[in-house]
Amino acid sequence: MAPAAYFAGYAMKPSLNVNMLQLQQVGMLLLGLGFAAFVGVAIGNQDTRLVALIIGALVAITVLLRMGKHYWMLIPVAMMTDLPAIPIAGRVVSLAELSMGACFAVFMLRLAMRREKFRLTPLMFFILLGALWIVFIYVRNPVGFAFLGASTVGARDYQRIFLGICSFIVISNQRIGDREVKWLIIVWIVAPIIAAIYAAVGFLVFGMGTELLADPNEGEYTWHQAMGFPAYCIVIWLFSKYPPSQVFSPVTFGRMAIFFSCAALALYSGKRAALGVLMLTPFVSAVLRKEYAHLVAYIVLAACGLGILVIGHGNFVELPFRVQRSLANLPGQWDPGIKAMTAEGTDSFRDTMRELAWNRIKANPLVGRGIGIRPEDFAGVSTENFIKQEVELNLAIGSSWHNTWLGLWADFGLPSVLFHAVIVIMVLFCAMRNFQHTSRTSNVGVFSMILLLTVIFSVLRSYTSGSSNVAMSVYWQFGLIVAIAGSLAASKDRKSTPRTTDIGSKYVHRSHELIPS
Repeated sequence: MAPAAYFAGYAMKPSLNVNMLQLQQVGMLLLGLGFAAFVGVAIGNQDTRLVALIIGALVAITVLLRMGKHYWMLIPVAMMTDLPAIPIAGRVVSLAELSMGACFAVFMLRLAMRREKFRLTPLMFFILLGALWIVFIYVRNPVGFAFLGASTVGARDYQRIFLGICSFIVISNQRIGDREVKWLIIVWIVAPIIAAIYAAVGFLVFGMGTELLADPNEGEYTWHQAMGFPAYCIVIWLFSKYPPSQVFSPVTFGRMAIFFSCAALALYSGKRAALGVLMLTPFVSAVLRKEYAHLVAYIVLAACGLGILVIGHGNFVELPFRVQRSLANLPGQWDPGIKAMTAEGTDSFRDTMRELAWNRIKANPLVGRGIGIRPEDFAGVSTENFIKQEVELNLAIGSSWHNTWLGLWADFGLPSVLFHAVIVIMVLFCAMRNFQHTSRTSNVGVFSMILLLTVIFSVLRSYTSGSSNVAMSVYWQFGLIVAIAGSLAASKDRKSTPRTTDIGSKYVHRSHELIPS
């Protein structure tokens, strides 16, 4: 055959042997070229923010793909590190919000591909029921969304609430083994340290947050407050891994040194809540582990230590302002700026917040007021009173009530309070069962106690801190508790019902470990 005829014949009979992989490669090539052109235009226009967002999105997608089925661990990392927010379309979005939204999208995709399972547990049922009630409240009191040009105080908190619920849905449907728990414990310890370093460097080196300071004393404990979080997390880990008898012992001096170092850090932070939780941790740990003799010894030791600080201040030494603030609820010769925080006076700040919340509750006890700004928020407020209560009014408008229960009642009505109470009781029961049914020396046992202590302290702090947006802050932890419980139950079922493999006419029985790896 002549060359021309050969090539003509070949052209008339093209090969159709094109597989799916080749089609995917061509598609990725076209997408890559289009993306490169888009980035090139952004660089040409000197739109550095868009370029940074594109690079960040690529990094996030790469990380999600590399993590595979462990993608959900981005949520604990983001929540514990509390890294800087990212400006998108003129709005600031936190890393936690982005991670929750991305992980929920991945979960739904994997669910559609049958790589995930959705398990409707009793706790899930009540959380979804509470979510439907919040939707009802939103319909009664609609506000705009920030990305549509509405006020930032509009539906932003609603978005955060549902992202928190999404985080619970994602995490609670996972099965967590010893390997995952080991990484979660590392995140629990390391992430708060990273957050504290970022806060200190950002304030001291780059001046981040200095423009918000009105009180000259604020500069003494603004960045220092971030120091309380790692101290809180390390102490909870310490008493989850070791009982008080193995911490307050001359033989284990290193562990005792860790505790007192964290106590000093909590004092230095100026955060009363951090110091209070830190001092309560050995107490609660001793009760859970039934070490009552060490409980009495610890109470005496803690009382002596606090007594020395209170009596010594003003008589033998002058404590820094932020240390005085940590001890503000104890009677002492404190700085005049601390007087409003002491037990001898009144906590005027929180009293005002409670009064504002009660006013809303009395007006709408059943369905609340919803979240958002209304003209009546400023009705009857004189210029003088606004200046005096500017902080309280701004926090009330933003629904940051510093009281979880009153905040839920004021914003979403009495049913929301009841839903939250039922959810917390169920979570506590589940966390206690995890604690009782795991070995104290295993990673799963240690992390189960960490979560149990966290929920206990969250409930204890709910009267003086928190808002109606509890889903964003704690539901991911609730999800971890449910995931561990589901993993324990699944492992127990597999262990009690051995799997059989047919080999000819014989059967081989295989047992399973307590926690899947």
